[in-house]
Order: sequence, then structure tokens, then C-alpha cells
Amino acid sequence: MEKKVSAEAKEIKIDARKMMEIESEYELELDRVIAAIEQEDAKVVCIQFPRGLAAKATEIAEFIEANTQAKCLIWVGPTFGACDLPVGLDKLQPKVDLLIHFGHAAWKYKADESVSEVSVHEV
Repeated sequence: MEKKVSAEAKEIKIDARKMMEIESEYELELDRVIAAIEQEDAKVVCIQFPRGLAAKATEIAEFIEANTQAKCLIWVGPTFGACDLPVGLDKLQPKVDLLIHFGHAAWKYKADESVSEVSVHEV
């Protein structure tokens, strides 16, 4: 799948080949992530990764920022699975508009309605 790289992405040296390499290892569904950010008109996005993907967090955040109008915050707290979503996002300043949770399996929970959430699951 070919990824679009905006002029901003080129300015901050986002290497599209590097993102394609990461996506060949992980099913990140970045097109879906970018669409959700645009649909929600999210300005501040919190992204959460399992430990195995955390080393790629900065590159993924930069790619998202380069292809949307959103700024990304990377959740660095411990993550023990799909049931371990960050709490207290509604108290952060600036306000978090959307949580992107990269995980392994879908998790149904009663969501805090003050923050929208998108889960990306690797099968």
C-alpha cells in the first residue's frame, strides 16, 4: 500500500520507505488512524503503544503529525494490554481530543465520553 507523504512530512524528514517498512512488520492501519483524526477534527491526539512497538512511537507520531493537523502526545506509562487504557486524559492540558490505542485485540469498555478513542488491533 502506497502512503502519501505531505510537504510537511518531507520538511521534517519523514521517510515514507521507513513507514512502509514499519507497516510491513505491524498492521498499524495508519490510513484508518488519519481518517479518524480528520473525522473527529482532533487537534491533540494521545497515542498509546504496547512495549514491543514503543521504539517506533516517535516515527509513527511524526508521520501522523505530518499527514494531519493534529499534534501527538505519546503515552509513556506502562501498558499491559488492551484493557490498560490511560486514565485522566480529560484532565490534561491541552485537552486530548482522541486516543489512538495500538494493541493486539479489540476491547469493549464503557468509554469516557470526553475523549474519543480509536483502537488499532493487530491480529
